Amino acid sequence: MVKSYLLYLRYALKNWLSKEKLVDESSAFDVSLTSHGDRVNRVHLAIESACSGIKPRRVILFLSREDWPGRLPKSLTRLCHRGLEVITCENDGPHKKLQPYLQMNASFVRPLITIDDDVFYEHLAFKHLFDAWLSDKAVIHCLRARSVLTNGDALMPYIAWPLCNSSAPSHLNFSTGVGGVLYPPDFLLLLKRVGLGYRATCPDADDVWVNACAVRSGFRVRQVLNVPSRRPDIPGSRGTALFKKNIRLGGNDAQLARVYDKYIISRMTDEFSRRFNIDEMLSN
Repeated sequence: MVKSYLLYLRYALKNWLSKEKLVDESSAFDVSLTSHGDRVNRVHLAIESACSGIKPRRVILFLSREDWPGRLPKSLTRLCHRGLEVITCENDGPHKKLQPYLQMNASFVRPLITIDDDVFYEHLAFKHLFDAWLSDKAVIHCLRARSVLTNGDALMPYIAWPLCNSSAPSHLNFSTGVGGVLYPPDFLLLLKRVGLGYRATCPDADDVWVNACAVRSGFRVRQVLNVPSRRPDIPGSRGTALFKKNIRLGGNDAQLARVYDKYIISRMTDEFSRRFNIDEMLSN
């Protein structure tokens, strides 16, 4: 907790004093995020920390009028002078970090990194993700994932899924937004074409939608490092977090059940079976 408050002070001072640009027009990736309610007053801390290393070409904060109906906090106004774009969008819950970006682009030539608004990011986060994409442009890269567990042709409860401890691409990896996720241009185009089915099936779980679309379309997820990212929370930001509803109260499981059909689960179980058989062969 002490570390969180020290980081709070560090990036609050940077926001107050710095004139350094958040963006670099020569960069080859974009960044987007969303926020809501009182967290809008602290989202600048996530942005400051994430952009403290290599710079994105664009960094976009999507807000609906329901998220913040009034004048922007001065902390965000200062960031706008340094390159932040704040764009008003439809109120699509957590899907606002990604879906408005898809809708405002007809095609995609750069990857997009999405981040969350409630944690501090290390200065190497974007570098880790972008370097990973340069080495393999056919997968989705993230800094924190869970390993999906199944029981026959059904998913086990989300709360039972362990954090990933491998850097191998897999349909069994479920990327979580808190560490930062890089989506390749081809996947962004596919996701745009899939449409808005998430509104009826998983309105409160953007991670569920994008991971299901990834498995269905053949995109694997890779956690960049063997160890999942564990970032300090921004003080005061978890009071309205969806994890209380989605994880503790089982909201993720209900939404997973609506999206992860037999075809998707069979793709994951087939991969698990192949991996188990290979491991068994190597051990003999």
